[in-house]
This record gives sequence, C-alpha cells and structure tokens, in this order.
Amino acid sequence: MADIDDLMGGAGEEEVSQPMEYVEPEQPKHEEEEEEASGAADPYSSISTMDKEPASIRQWKEEQAKRLADMQKQSEAAEKELLEKAKKEMSEWKTSYQTSINEQRNRNKNEENEFIKLRDETTPGNEWERVGRLVDFTANKVAYRTRDVSRMRTILISLKQTGLVR
Repeated sequence: MADIDDLMGGAGEEEVSQPMEYVEPEQPKHEEEEEEASGAADPYSSISTMDKEPASIRQWKEEQAKRLADMQKQSEAAEKELLEKAKKEMSEWKTSYQTSINEQRNRNKNEENEFIKLRDETTPGNEWERVGRLVDFTANKVAYRTRDVSRMRTILISLKQTGLVR
C-alpha cells in the first residue's frame, strides 16, 4: 500500500492527510482588472472612458453639422428664390394670356361685324357677288355619304359670271 500512498502524495500511515484547498491558477489581468487593483472605485469607469469620442471625430462631426446647416440654408434660399421666380413668371403668363384672349375677342368681334355688314348688304345688282362670297366654290373632295353638289356649284358659277337674265 505504500506504493499507492506515495503516488497520492502521502508518506505513510503515520500522517493523516487533510483535504487540499483549491487555489485558482493565475490568469492574465485585463485593463479593467488593473484599474480595479489600482484603486478605481467604479468598475464601469473604463466603459465610460471608452464611450468618449476622440477629439478629431468630435471636430469632424461639428464641422459636418455646420456644413449640413449651411447646405440647408442654401437650399431653403434657392427654393424661396425659385418660388418667387415661378410666381413672377406665372403672373406674367396670366397677363400675356389675358391680353392675347382680349385681342382675339376683339379680332373675332371685328370680323363678325364685317361679315354681318357684307351679308346684310342689299345693294341691287350685286346679288350674285354676295352669293359668291357666301358659297365656297372650291372643288373639295366629296366625302362619304354626302350629297354631290358639283352641279349646283357649276350653276352658281355660271350665274355669277353672266348674271341673271330677265
């Protein structure tokens, strides 16, 4: 039995073996544990230091925010200018449209008055001239399902040229 005791760490029967205490093996310490060991009171203080941004990133973010604000101001100014320009062009278009409408109305009214004056003219001897002005004597194509008025046209043309014989 001595062989087993020797293997177990015992020297013999005279010594009574006591249970061994568990000792943790040493592990490499992390930065957080080093700060704890150095006397830091807050175990999460290293996390808060990691959350802080470097000065260069903070400066870049500030510059970026400033550039974005400037771009926003420029965009709003350009939009306002474009809106004013559009309003101006719209008002100009409305005035030009109204003037063209009024001019067209006046032209139409004048042409209508001239047509009525010529239509209602009752001077004796020029009846066929009046008919000639009111009737279209050009030879148009005959459309499908319309009356053939070519004979009537030729009669009116001959009457216009010779006049009415009484």
